[in-house]
Amino acid sequence: MEKTYNKMNITLEDNSIQEQVITKNFYRSLVISSLDEMKAGTLCLIEPDGTIITLGGGKLESTNYYNSGFIKIHSFDFYRRCVLYGDIGFAESYMEELWDTDDLSKVLSW
Repeated sequence: MEKTYNKMNITLEDNSIQEQVITKNFYRSLVISSLDEMKAGTLCLIEPDGTIITLGGGKLESTNYYNSGFIKIHSFDFYRRCVLYGDIGFAESYMEELWDTDDLSKVLSW
């Protein structure tokens, strides 16, 4: 009886992990697709796993014609908060150090 319970436990944990991955990817794709609609300038996202995502239609380097900035994401929870709480979630996730940047004004003006 104990072995069956352990197998059920493992299955439940596996399902929970799958749900977390699906949910994380859902929030991530919503944020990225929304930000990619911006065509003036470029925003570069650096994710916790090292993935680099370049969004927008401008040039990566900063010029008079284009704004550019980068966000270093420290936790994938950043995406969830942005989707569920909008600009407040974005700001609070910055205050809680879920992401940072070397130039906040560039990110906000983008």
